[in-house]
Amino acid sequence: MYDYDDTSKINRGWPDNGEDVPWIGYIKNWSSSDHDIEYRWALENNSGTIVDTLSGSVTVPALDPSIDINNQGVATVDFSWTWTMTRHTLTLDVDTANAVSEFQEGNNSLEIFTDALTVAFYVEPDTALIHYVENADVGIKIEFYEPHTLSGFRVAVAGCDFCEPYFASYYWKVEKGNSWDGPLTTIMEGYETTAEGPVNIPFPAEHTAKVFKITADRNNGDGVVHILELIPLF
Repeated sequence: MYDYDDTSKINRGWPDNGEDVPWIGYIKNWSSSDHDIEYRWALENNSGTIVDTLSGSVTVPALDPSIDINNQGVATVDFSWTWTMTRHTLTLDVDTANAVSEFQEGNNSLEIFTDALTVAFYVEPDTALIHYVENADVGIKIEFYEPHTLSGFRVAVAGCDFCEPYFASYYWKVEKGNSWDGPLTTIMEGYETTAEGPVNIPFPAEHTAKVFKITADRNNGDGVVHILELIPLF
């Protein structure tokens, strides 16, 4: 995590161009056996060309359900990159040889934009685009310091391994407003996706606002959608 009050940074709140930046992937093992997992990082520039890759293998320890599941059954894999403010796409694929039999095979890949702010990041008010974030019903509500024009959101959600039907449909609603406590106007409603993510939720047209709220439901389990990642698309 960077010190956002560090005035020695040229790109205050971001790494300096040319600085070595480590990316860390966390691989979770929900089974009762250790597993040797093959993985692959791939870095793609904004022209769609893969400019760097890193492959390897890591042992992910078993999960013991009798103790705290949040602090075990995890292995980390690192990828180092020389920072530039130019947007790149970074992808981590795990179990690339499909050697591990899994009940859920659809969550073995994660793709992010290197210059994206997500709701999981903490940022200081005087350097941030985003002023405030909170859980909102079954979604996320965010407020920008100034009005921003978005073309949509990129989201990833948690699946439900024991729900029927197993492959869910997700139905998205997006609203906008000019203040945190003020009224909201619906931008879109009922947009359907079937992937757990990451997946794009494009707006019918660009919208400018200070506040955006994105909520969803799904057609299996308890209907609650747990959003793991939310990236505004500018």
